[in-house]
Amino acid sequence: MDIDWSKKPEEFPIWIESLIMGPGSGWHRRVHSGFVSEDGCFWKNSDCKKYTVCYRPADEPAAWDGEGLPPVGTVCEMHYFKLGENTWNAVEIKYLGNQHAITEAGGIETHWRKCDVTFRQSRTPAQVVADERQSYINGMLCYDAFGGSRKGLAEALYDAGYRKIKEAE
Repeated sequence: MDIDWSKKPEEFPIWIESLIMGPGSGWHRRVHSGFVSEDGCFWKNSDCKKYTVCYRPADEPAAWDGEGLPPVGTVCEMHYFKLGENTWNAVEIKYLGNQHAITEAGGIETHWRKCDVTFRQSRTPAQVVADERQSYINGMLCYDAFGGSRKGLAEALYDAGYRKIKEAE
């Protein structure tokens, strides 16, 4: 089915393709119990096996500024709280309901309870490098891992190969 969406009338944004003899295919608008066409033909919701409803596909997902929930179609990062670690994974939002979300990553769609996940905008390569740097610094500052002393931290850094770089004269 090849629909020319440029010919869509403003008041009738839905294309219905008839699967039977009777009311023809054409532009329609939703009414409380079905769809009505430009010329007054009516499809009831209960006749759904007799027609196919086509909504115009979104050209691009709406821009998301990182606030609230990302719109369907957005590629972003998701964190699943129940893993107990600070892991973010790249996903595409496929569905967002009142309580549930469906995401796709690596060609696999996964269902989530919205209360168990959070989303953020995808990070730039510079942000990834900065986050990795901060993670290493935080690891180095973890005194408990080195006996809780500055001497233990200095010894661990030296053993790991960290050296002060001498400036060329």
